[in-house]
Amino acid sequence: MNRPVDWKAFEYKFSTDPRPAFEGLAYILFCHEFKQTYGIFRYYNQPYIETQPANTADGHKVGFQAKYYDAGTQMSSKEQDLKDAIKGAKNKYAGIDRIIFYINKEFSASSAKDKDKPEYQLHIEKYGADLGIEIQWRGQSHIEKMLAEEELKYVKNMYFNADAGIDRFHENLINHKNSILKHIHSTIRYNEKEVKIPQDYQKLTDFQESDTQVMIIHGAAGAGKSATVKDFLEAEKKQKEKITLMFSASDLDVKEENLFLYDGNYGLQDLFGLYKNEEHRLCIIDSAEKYCTAKYPEVFGDILRQFLARGWKILITIRTFYKDSFCNTFLKNTTYSEQEIPKLKKETLTEINTSYPFVLPTDPKVQDLLCNLFYLNLYLNMDHSSEDENMNVTLFRGAIWNQVIRNDFQQYNNLPVKREAFIQQMVCDMLAHERYTYPLKATDDFETISALENSGIIIPYQENRKNWMMSHDVYEEIVTNHIFTERLEQDTYPEKTFFADLGNSLRSRKSYRIWLESRLSDGDERILEFLLGLFDDEELEQQWKDETLIALMNSESEEGYFILATLLSRSEQGLFTRMMFLLNTACRGSMDPEMLKLINNGQNGIQINQYRYTRPKGTAWETLLKYTCDNRDRIDWSEENLSVVTEALYAWTQANHEGEATRAAGLIALYLRKKIYAETKYKYGLENKEIFKKLDDIILNAAKEIKTELDELFTEVLRTNAVNYGSEYYLLVQKAISNVMDCGMIHVAIPETLIKLLESCWIESKPEIEWDAHPRLETDFGLKTYYGYEYRPASALQTPVYKVLIVKPQLGMKFVLNLLNCSSEHYQNSSLKAECKEIELIFSEEEKVKQICSERLWQMHRNSDSNPDVLECVLMALEKWLLEVAKRFPEKLVNKFCLFLLKNSNNVAITATVLSVVEAYPEKLFGISCILIRTKEICYYDTCRGAAEIRAGLMSGFLPRDKVFEEERVTSNNFEFRKITFEQVIMDYQIKRGDLSREEFERRISTLYSIIDQVTEDIENWEPIYQYAYYQMDLRRYTINQEQEPVEKNGRKYLELKPQMPEKLTELRENEKKEREAFYQHRHTELYVWSYARYQKRTKTYRSYTKYEEKPETAYTEMREIWEEKNDAEGAVDLSTAIYTCAVLLRDFKEKLSEKAVADCGEMVQEVVTQWLQSDSDYLLSSAIEAVLPEIVRWVSCEDLSADWENPLYWVIGILLEHRGETFSPCIANILWKQDQHAALKVLYTYVHLFPIYRKKYWQYGKTGRLKRFLDENKDLIEQDFKEEISDITKINIDVLDFDSLLSFHELLNKDDEKIFSFIVNIGKKIWGRIFDKDDESDKRLTGKQAYVRWLADYALCLSPDKQKKLLQCMMPCVSMEDTFAYWIWEMVACEVERTRYAAFWNIWNLLQPDIFRKCDKVKELEKSGDVLHFKERKAFDQLIKNYLLTSGIWPKGLTSWDSLKHENADFYRRAAVRIGYHPIVLDAIAYILNSIGKDTFSREGVEWLSIIIKNNPHLKKADLPVHTRYFIEEYMSELVKREKVTLRREEHRRKQVLVVLDFLVERGSEVGFGLREDVV
Repeated sequence: MNRPVDWKAFEYKFSTDPRPAFEGLAYILFCHEFKQTYGIFRYYNQPYIETQPANTADGHKVGFQAKYYDAGTQMSSKEQDLKDAIKGAKNKYAGIDRIIFYINKEFSASSAKDKDKPEYQLHIEKYGADLGIEIQWRGQSHIEKMLAEEELKYVKNMYFNADAGIDRFHENLINHKNSILKHIHSTIRYNEKEVKIPQDYQKLTDFQESDTQVMIIHGAAGAGKSATVKDFLEAEKKQKEKITLMFSASDLDVKEENLFLYDGNYGLQDLFGLYKNEEHRLCIIDSAEKYCTAKYPEVFGDILRQFLARGWKILITIRTFYKDSFCNTFLKNTTYSEQEIPKLKKETLTEINTSYPFVLPTDPKVQDLLCNLFYLNLYLNMDHSSEDENMNVTLFRGAIWNQVIRNDFQQYNNLPVKREAFIQQMVCDMLAHERYTYPLKATDDFETISALENSGIIIPYQENRKNWMMSHDVYEEIVTNHIFTERLEQDTYPEKTFFADLGNSLRSRKSYRIWLESRLSDGDERILEFLLGLFDDEELEQQWKDETLIALMNSESEEGYFILATLLSRSEQGLFTRMMFLLNTACRGSMDPEMLKLINNGQNGIQINQYRYTRPKGTAWETLLKYTCDNRDRIDWSEENLSVVTEALYAWTQANHEGEATRAAGLIALYLRKKIYAETKYKYGLENKEIFKKLDDIILNAAKEIKTELDELFTEVLRTNAVNYGSEYYLLVQKAISNVMDCGMIHVAIPETLIKLLESCWIESKPEIEWDAHPRLETDFGLKTYYGYEYRPASALQTPVYKVLIVKPQLGMKFVLNLLNCSSEHYQNSSLKAECKEIELIFSEEEKVKQICSERLWQMHRNSDSNPDVLECVLMALEKWLLEVAKRFPEKLVNKFCLFLLKNSNNVAITATVLSVVEAYPEKLFGISCILIRTKEICYYDTCRGAAEIRAGLMSGFLPRDKVFEEERVTSNNFEFRKITFEQVIMDYQIKRGDLSREEFERRISTLYSIIDQVTEDIENWEPIYQYAYYQMDLRRYTINQEQEPVEKNGRKYLELKPQMPEKLTELRENEKKEREAFYQHRHTELYVWSYARYQKRTKTYRSYTKYEEKPETAYTEMREIWEEKNDAEGAVDLSTAIYTCAVLLRDFKEKLSEKAVADCGEMVQEVVTQWLQSDSDYLLSSAIEAVLPEIVRWVSCEDLSADWENPLYWVIGILLEHRGETFSPCIANILWKQDQHAALKVLYTYVHLFPIYRKKYWQYGKTGRLKRFLDENKDLIEQDFKEEISDITKINIDVLDFDSLLSFHELLNKDDEKIFSFIVNIGKKIWGRIFDKDDESDKRLTGKQAYVRWLADYALCLSPDKQKKLLQCMMPCVSMEDTFAYWIWEMVACEVERTRYAAFWNIWNLLQPDIFRKCDKVKELEKSGDVLHFKERKAFDQLIKNYLLTSGIWPKGLTSWDSLKHENADFYRRAAVRIGYHPIVLDAIAYILNSIGKDTFSREGVEWLSIIIKNNPHLKKADLPVHTRYFIEEYMSELVKREKVTLRREEHRRKQVLVVLDFLVERGSEVGFGLREDVV
């Protein structure tokens, strides 16, 4: 640490008398500079200089003077004082030839040109020189430099540190770091030597230089994590400018942040202040896994966060097991790098053995153990003999047991036996009780415990020493191994007593499984007899048999294979079923490579559940699949067997497409598919049967291994034309011709047959007459109108064609050509034939090809026009493949392919696709360009394609699976060459030389010009649209544009060139340009965008139009122009822009407008509305009328009760009768009701009175002027209604309204007016029974039913708590809790999302709970009595529960919280779990919530709810769950285990809750659940 010199600290510290202090500082510095180790003699009141002169090594006699001046002193004023001192010294001290002045100020630089020193300094130095004395200066900068030296740090601290103790604080911190490092051993002691373990710390060095703030060093216990850090710090020692502090994790486990430091006078903030100026600051936290046992983890995290916030780099060492949990807890939003310290490689072990000779056992299994540094340390510190070379694992473990655990060297007081007995008792107790600590008992021997502690085998868990734990996982592994081995070696019935006192805890079972796998690997002969006896023991719990099967199936040993085969030979169906179940659940290994690639590439935002993508592992898969295949005729294919076998086959074939096991899987799937089809009565249901669909996936994934059988199957399908819906193999065929993810390996296995399938399914062999008035495009292209599989959204990956092109290019190209040629011929002769023309490709004078041409065909591969989906997808696949060929292979190959396609195509769809590749790789395809340029139409069509690129791929998918296809298209659409046209390619050939030599470049240009000249011989006869491109692409036609000034860029001037073309062509182009500009100029586009955005309150958009925002009068002026255009125009004018502008001016800018502008806007509104009400069409207004409706309502009052077209009240009645819509009713309810309730009641009264009359006469008036005629004829009646006094809403006679009108009437009522509550309830009593009646089919025709339910949902949330209670009391007796009631629940959630009313929402939710629970109880009783809900009833019930538990489909993907779902609502879900957890839908709903809006809020509570449901309802283990339930639980539990894996070890109750859920997942066949359970245990 090197803090800067602080002169203010000096002033503060010596404020009473700074001069003597400065003189003392100068004395020390002078002595140091001139090596005066013992000081210099001086007299009291020494004159002129501070001490006697000193003789220097170079022969000078030097004196010094210290001058301390205060801030106000000018140095120039001290010139004479300094001269006097020089003169006096010269006279007083004989031989003095140099004087040094120590001054606490800096000289001011001279203001004179070419001079640095000020005049007074020059005068002083000259005065001294004249006397023979050299004058030197030591100003502030000199003093600071001298004090930076390490030897003078105490001097600096003495004079410039106002707080001298801070340096001691710094020393304490450094000493603490050194103390930790001292106890870290990067060597192992052996025979009085230090065995050095080489460590690679390069990543740590890189980390120091990187921008990453945190680095995690992780590895197994004893791997050398801390040693790596120590070696790194040793290497960094030379770089003194770096500050490094080091703490152990236990240092941070303090009650308050300051207590973790080791100086009572200073705290954490002092530490940060002390080092704030240091450029490189590193804090190391060693053994961070200790945080899991911390008493104060919050303080731990806070200290860590403060270091990060102040820019410190943090280096953390931690065991791998704890890493994810630590990072999830403390580094959730922090980017960090990591390095794993692996166990030693065997080569490294051999190198260590060579450098430090010791007896290295030859047994490879022992060597594997020794590659763990912990085992190596044990081995090197054991007694050795010459026999050690032949030591095996059993002998090694025995030696550890005897020498380390028992410690046979200390036989005193029978300690070895006591140690052995206690350590076994301790481990058995921890295993049986699922604990990681052992509570001491009164009977435990203190001497034994102390001995084991002194040996480092056990350690106290906490300071009170009541609980103990193993010091290292390896010791627990050694003890459990010894326990199981000792029990195996018993002579009599070991299987009967083997599991005694171990309970059936997961820890016990996992330890047993690990031991058994080890014994199988060692080839223990006693295992066979033991295991066969174990499976014969009917009293033994199934869990132990399961663990045994898992160990057997995961074993790679011959012994394990033999035992497994022996068990299968017994042909026990139950055993077979369990084996298959456990095979798929537990026998998993590494992750899928594609997912691993995603992780390694660091895909942002991707959260990977590693266990979801594990692959089948072990020889047991092959054994069991072969057994199943060989015995498929004898196996009892129950539903359970079908399910577990299908799941296993699916998992295997997803990961393995080749091999004998894959063939077996494919044959089993073919057999089961045929069996299920034959035994199913209603075949149509098979398309929804998951097992049946998965069998098709298995068959296609195994296609390479069953290609003979598959080829025969599909050949028969083609022969019998059995590709249509309803045929036996229809679903398999559809999957085979679907996208690249679902079609499996059929493209590799039988590509020729696949092509025949595609032709049969896509091409209409016998076109039929199309009776549809609007036939699908497929008909015009000779394609079938229904494929079964929907090829949208369009993508190169939507068909198997892309894969066929990769494996069989020639076959694939021929198919694409045949498909497009056939389709184009039909297109040319279809109802769209007017679009078609013919062009000619010229390869030579002798070889020419005619092609069908249209913009539709040309743009087909770009999805920018309407086309058959399948043709677009096929062309996209062709383009994608060609682009990859062009990128990866020599140009000869891609030219060959392109030429083949062009010569054999009868349509430009193929040609346009080839041109796309030319534009991407023009240098490789110059020859193809020379062919295409000969056809004049190509440039024009490609220019049109370029203009249409903005429309490419606008249609996106709606399903999650569509994302793959969308991403493929987005990538393709973003290729740079998409912006290029063929015309630009030709230009570039003339400009860009690339890698060509000058001669080659000139030769290329010559070839190009020769072709252009040949093609354009008759250019004057061409249509202008074709002429443009050829004039513009030929650089020879360009001249300098004299109308444009040169443009300067980067210091150079550039002249603009323009092509010379005929005057008529230039004139035609200019006219088109002017017309286009005029068209867009008169559309008032900017005003429309601004006004519409303003109306919709889209702040970000409208604020960018400052000319309207700052000067609304500008908008008013433009609006008047549009209005005048209306008056001048002969036809109809779209007034949308004017109306939106008028609406926002009146709403938002009335105060800023002139009185005339406001009046004009009012007149416009009146004219628009009256014309609208009186006309027969809405053409004048488009949809903009809704914008002025609120303004109309604001004009309504009771002052004018006349029934005429000048009165807004009159307009309102007209709008309600004819144009009510969705937007006007809220204007009455929310604006008029609040503005003038009296006027609102008049409107409602008049409307209710008139509406039945108007409806009755509706058709009598005909279509022309219907509303105007009715209003004009009934003016007296309307005026009479206006004048009627309506004191309250009950005066309105709603009995005249029909049911539908009565429902919609509610939308005119203000929901916040509590005075109308009784009125609404009274109406409700009449209609609720019909609204919520499950059996009334006629109500489905009511247009107002859904709107009323939505209104009632929002109304319920507007009520006070007592009114809500009354509403439900009146409503629930009328309700059948079916579809409509569930919809009402859903609408209340939607209304709460739209407008938060938290208290009201949860009050009504709690009020509903008893009724919901009673409904659930009734369904439960029904099901328990043996009855079941019908499909429709089940669907309605499930929807009701989902909506009530807030899992309706309203939440967007990725939402993890909701403002109205708070932590205080946790009890809502707990009550649901306890009371209605019987129903599978409740488990599904709660699991969903924990992955969506409750994810952030209930991340901790969720496991309790799930465990309550599972424990209380054991039937759920076998119940049919909603399709995504297991997935939701897996995802939630994955995050929980990752976050809490470590803390679960000490929270026993919570661990049990977690294991209940994970056990449930495992029983449901979840490989994710099994993997997580392994992690927890």
